[in-house]
Amino acid sequence: AYEISCRLVGSEMCIRDSINRIRMNAAAEHIHRGLSVKEVTEMYHFSESSAFCRLFKKYFGITPTEYRQLAEKSQLKIVSRDKLKD
Repeated sequence: AYEISCRLVGSEMCIRDSINRIRMNAAAEHIHRGLSVKEVTEMYHFSESSAFCRLFKKYFGITPTEYRQLAEKSQLKIVSRDKLKD
């Protein structure tokens, strides 16, 4: 089923990865605006904050807390890791 869904999308990224990328970009925006990790975890229906933090780090290369700290120090622009590869 995973391989079929990837073929349907027409790339190596499956539908689940596309959905997670969209969720992570939206979550990063909420972190940037000052919501807590717990609030964002609940907003995006993750079972635990640790699961959210792992996925966030997978997509951005830093934890949500590190992201917030960078955002506070500068005008951090939300860019996921997959966009950096382009």
